[in-house]
Amino acid sequence: MFLEPILDIEFKGPEDFMGDVKGDMSSAEGNYGMDRKEHSN
Repeated sequence: MFLEPILDIEFKGPEDFMGDVKGDMSSAEGNYGMDRKEHSN
């Protein structure tokens, strides 16, 4: 049995960077889910 490390990462940043983050995760054979949270001022 081969166990792979599992990480729970929370990214907080501008939506402009989400494409780069998702691309990096995919290139490392990562799985990801997204929850969009609005912030209030």
